[in-house]
Amino acid sequence: MGDSSLRNHGLLDIEYKDEEGMGVGPTLEFYALVSKEIREMPIWRNTGEETGLFPRPYTEIPTDVLASFEFVGQLVGKAISDERILDLHISHAFWKLVFGHKIDEHDLEIVDPVLYKAM
Repeated sequence: MGDSSLRNHGLLDIEYKDEEGMGVGPTLEFYALVSKEIREMPIWRNTGEETGLFPRPYTEIPTDVLASFEFVGQLVGKAISDERILDLHISHAFWKLVFGHKIDEHDLEIVDPVLYKAM
């Protein structure tokens, strides 16, 4: 899936090669499958599902990691635009960063309780 399909302002409508049917069913399946792949990407801290997804720390962010976050952002934007649900539990602290707010020690306590206690 290239950039052009995510930037298209029409509804994303998925059709699988060599399978019958297109429309809502395959599109919802696509979002479910992509959500699973995104949750398994190595860009996230491994702190467990209950705290939500939060980016791994990097001293210098590799180009492929930036590209991964750009893709995730585009997909989330497209899902919102198309009124589709992604199965991604994004942590509250990460949403704060996305919207330009600062995170504090209480956010760290939720994202990484072990690190919080060590500090």
